[in-house]
Amino acid sequence: MAKRVNPQIHNNFVDANFWDDSGNLLEDAAMVEILDLEQRGETSLILPFSVKEEIEHSNTPPEIKKQAEGMVYTLRTQLTPNELALRAKLLGLIQGNAKPGKHERDVYHLFESDKYGGGYFITKDTRLLRKAGEVERLLASLRIVSPSQFVKHFHSDSVRGNSRSSVSPVPRNCVRLSKGNKQLSYISYKGYAIHPAPLPLANGRWNHEVYVARDKGYEWVERKFSTATSFATQEEAIAHCITFGKQIIDGKVPNCSVEDLGAKQTGSE
Repeated sequence: MAKRVNPQIHNNFVDANFWDDSGNLLEDAAMVEILDLEQRGETSLILPFSVKEEIEHSNTPPEIKKQAEGMVYTLRTQLTPNELALRAKLLGLIQGNAKPGKHERDVYHLFESDKYGGGYFITKDTRLLRKAGEVERLLASLRIVSPSQFVKHFHSDSVRGNSRSSVSPVPRNCVRLSKGNKQLSYISYKGYAIHPAPLPLANGRWNHEVYVARDKGYEWVERKFSTATSFATQEEAIAHCITFGKQIIDGKVPNCSVEDLGAKQTGSE
């Protein structure tokens, strides 16, 4: 098994597709959490120069360019003979039977990430994720992961050296509330905090339950919402709970409203 590396102290690189709306709710939610971790200084995200060049292309959506604006990035440098040989091996591995030149940019992404001490390369590219094991045998310092895999590694007890059960840290503008002995972790959305809280059912499925909270300046208030829908796995339930919470906040769910949570109060009356 590949050696685990600590995402808090290693450089972590992101693919250009990191910001894409993949349609996979779990991966897209993990992407939001990773950006929150980076903004709080709990992990570092870096762009390989080849990813930066992709993002700067005229076809890249403006919102992705804005997300990547100001990020640290590597610079293209001349490679040594050993580095050229290693990159050639990596190209052969990634390209496989595909058309020549098709995956050269992916090779640059991975090679640069490994060269500059990458702990993780975070991507939504299914081809790269399928070949992760082979690549990691060639580039010993790099781990290729999806956003959700990165979040799992970040919170892993073995990585963090913490024997207590790990809970996702609270994103910026959110708090961690408690119910009984359980702490609830939230993601932020449009000034609200969403906590997916599906519970296991007797039939082995998971229910559809989510809390939406808001900071009123002097206190946090929250509401619980649920439906009769159930899901086969906890991961699927969490992803749908996050989407459900966002739809409620956006006013798209009949008979579910967060208007009574009120707006945040600032200053003195």
